[in-house]
Amino acid sequence: ILRVRDDLRRETLRVVVIGDVMLDEWCYCERRPPRPVESIPWSRGSHTEIPDKLSVVRVRNKVHTLGGAGCVAAHAKALGADVTLLGLVGHDQPGEKCDQLCRDRSIRKQFWRTKHRPTTIKTRVLDRNGPDLIVRVDQEETCGTIEDEAWYNTVKDYCRDAAMICVADYGKGTVDRLLLQAVRDTGKPFMASPSISSVWGVTFGRYYGAAWIKSNAYEAFTSLQIDSPEGAADFIANTYSCNAMITLGKDGLVWTRPNVREAWFERSFLAA
Repeated sequence: ILRVRDDLRRETLRVVVIGDVMLDEWCYCERRPPRPVESIPWSRGSHTEIPDKLSVVRVRNKVHTLGGAGCVAAHAKALGADVTLLGLVGHDQPGEKCDQLCRDRSIRKQFWRTKHRPTTIKTRVLDRNGPDLIVRVDQEETCGTIEDEAWYNTVKDYCRDAAMICVADYGKGTVDRLLLQAVRDTGKPFMASPSISSVWGVTFGRYYGAAWIKSNAYEAFTSLQIDSPEGAADFIANTYSCNAMITLGKDGLVWTRPNVREAWFERSFLAA
């Protein structure tokens, strides 16, 4: 990983990231004593059990960062790459915030804006006095895929001069079969990061032609029913003739390549 970082900084390689752009909101709070439940408009006939008390927090600070494919782009930029981000956002304030965050990080971007779907927001409520994540609130809608020839032509235009393409699929509709075919048509090497909604009941073959397939442990285990990250990486690498990486959260990652008789794996512990 460090060698890749040094190569990116030395040569300033151009990387294009395509996928579901999101806005991550981090709310740092202080906990307050639980409060009795006041008037709550529960629907009539609801079988939901009404709690006696509710947890209460007071927001002390909010931080916004690029999420989804935007987070991938931000990490590539931090490694020293020349990054362009392609994705879909809504005609709304969160979409404008994603614009601003890209400008702040000197990330070029081409957003496809739509009135039919708001920008996805992931809000995480955290205890500011400790590392505890109290709750995550997702504000999102999926309205199918883009399916616009102009969009696929835009993808091809931006990818033609790229040294590497990263397809970050979070299952929100940006990455469909036509977009993947547009990426393949460029003839450029690309890395695919599948989403659970894409691989559930389906094979990773949706991303055939990828030089790299990256999955987290949960997605790989759920889709492949293989109970070890080494086994999942080996299966993906040899089935789809690509480099395979399985990320393990705080425990790092494992990766392998096809046709390795004595399979090799490495666990890398990466700083955030």
